[in-house]
Amino acid sequence: MAGLRGVLGQDHHYSLTVATNLASDLAELGDLDDACKLGEGTLRRLRVTLGEQHPMTLACAANLSVDLELVGRHDEASRLHKETMDAYVRTLGIDHPDAVVAAERRHLDSDFDPPPI
Repeated sequence: MAGLRGVLGQDHHYSLTVATNLASDLAELGDLDDACKLGEGTLRRLRVTLGEQHPMTLACAANLSVDLELVGRHDEASRLHKETMDAYVRTLGIDHPDAVVAAERRHLDSDFDPPPI
């Protein structure tokens, strides 16, 4: 991430997407404390940069709610999950693939898809 900060900046949407995915990767590797720390910081920056209702913000929030639950921060996890699901219903709809994954309390993958050649 250090190299990206110099070129794109910490709050560039690409940097925020990478940070969201890195937090999920850390959780998958069992480093839940660092996953939560990175997820919390990334969510704060996404809310400011892209807004509360942006799909990337919602994905980060959904992922963080999973990680908070895994580290035993149940009340925070439950509150964040409910807020996120309510936002999905208002913005993308409950049947949107991201909302379905979030409802199942699984990590969303926010990979970049290359443009068609």
